[in-house]
Amino acid sequence: MVDHASQIGRMPGYPVFLAIVGAIFGDSLLAYRLADAVVSAAVVVLVGWLGQVVFSRREGLVAALGAALYPAFVLYVVTILSETLFMAFLVGGSACLAVAMTRRGLKWPALAGLVLGLAVMVRASHLLCVPLLAALWVVVRRFDKATLAKAGVMLAAFAATLVPWTVRNWHASGGHLVLTTLRTGPSLYEGLNPQATGAPMMDAINWDVGTTGMSEWEKNRYWLRKALEFARANPGRVARLAVAKLTRFWSVVPNLAQLRQPLFAFGLGVP
Repeated sequence: MVDHASQIGRMPGYPVFLAIVGAIFGDSLLAYRLADAVVSAAVVVLVGWLGQVVFSRREGLVAALGAALYPAFVLYVVTILSETLFMAFLVGGSACLAVAMTRRGLKWPALAGLVLGLAVMVRASHLLCVPLLAALWVVVRRFDKATLAKAGVMLAAFAATLVPWTVRNWHASGGHLVLTTLRTGPSLYEGLNPQATGAPMMDAINWDVGTTGMSEWEKNRYWLRKALEFARANPGRVARLAVAKLTRFWSVVPNLAQLRQPLFAFGLGVP
């Protein structure tokens, strides 16, 4: 795996969550699963709140019921993955943002930025969404002064959430600016390499080849360069891989063979 001896390989949100649970209840798989179940229940409540803020109480209740019965959410509860915690922060932050758009004051925009920042601390893929949301908010409101102030506060709170991690990464990487992780290069090479099929293959790649003696920063740059070299040399192959990746992403049938039992596959695919 690419995470061997990695100091900046993953975002810290979910490991910190597991560490807190372990410190309180002990290193127990059951404790971790129960903690995820509690967070998952909170997601249902947050989905209902978001639906109520954006539409009405009735729509909020329907949305909450749908979230409670959604098979994928049930699956996440019994797997030790960061998705459940990420969804809690993402939905909670979105609800705070929805409230901020309809109420005066800067409390809700600040809270939205903070909670959405915590979502990024769990899953780095959400990093650019918050600045884009803020820009869209300002444009839709035609650069209204109150909206500019709210969007600015939201972005400030969002940035403040990431500052401790970024400063830590600066020291851990030897003086390089790393907002999220040093996994971008390996992640890109996983999808763009001579053996790539569009499916996950982190465990099938020897990440030590060509990187002996390199720092973690240098390894990330090395694999990023290799992926881009492959893409430039094989544009047609890249297009086919992109189609394969999209097909897997939007597949109504689970990609994992152990999840393809007819009843379970139907439950995951129909919603």
